[in-house]
Amino acid sequence: MTANTLIPSGTVPQTDTSKVMSVSKNKEYLPRLKLCGSQAGECQRGLVGIGHYALIKSREDVEDIGNDFDVIVLAGRAKAVQLSDPPIQSFDPDCALFKDLQEESTKKDSEAMYGPEFLVYIPDHQVYATFFLCNPTGRRVAPDVSARMDSGANFSSRLIETKKYKWHGPVIKDCGAPLEVPELDKITEVATKFLNEKDSEVEVAEEGRER
Repeated sequence: MTANTLIPSGTVPQTDTSKVMSVSKNKEYLPRLKLCGSQAGECQRGLVGIGHYALIKSREDVEDIGNDFDVIVLAGRAKAVQLSDPPIQSFDPDCALFKDLQEESTKKDSEAMYGPEFLVYIPDHQVYATFFLCNPTGRRVAPDVSARMDSGANFSSRLIETKKYKWHGPVIKDCGAPLEVPELDKITEVATKFLNEKDSEVEVAEEGRER
């Protein structure tokens, strides 16, 4: 009972408070790494420098971690996602939903995207994060990430220029510095959850279009 209590405790029937609060917590999501170009919302909001990587835990919790840091590459998976509310996602490139989202991503102004997604550990920040290579530039460097599986990798960025456009792309190289490896039991726990995430439950028509 507190100083502001108006009704004596036990007067009104109550359920187990722990059960009530157990559904108040949002699903735990891994932070994600994002390379931010000049058009990125994180840059336009002044949260991240152009050509820098953002460590994003939520829209409000965004950290600029620069454009030269080391990670440990732990696991990889295929991913396709539609940025709807809630998002629709698939991790099986052989299933109809994945193929549908992949096709949708080719359309102008589509909010669908696909590509390899990697689980990494960032020793300097002692955090696990996902790195989704979901555009043509990212997909081209995906083999550079995959080649360093279970090893250290250095992440940086470069400005790419054509006659019409400029944008930033990731650069993945070997890591020459010794890195602190987290406990293997924790790596296994996080990697298992990452690799076993389920597809969204979406009814898909025979031709592959979700209903």
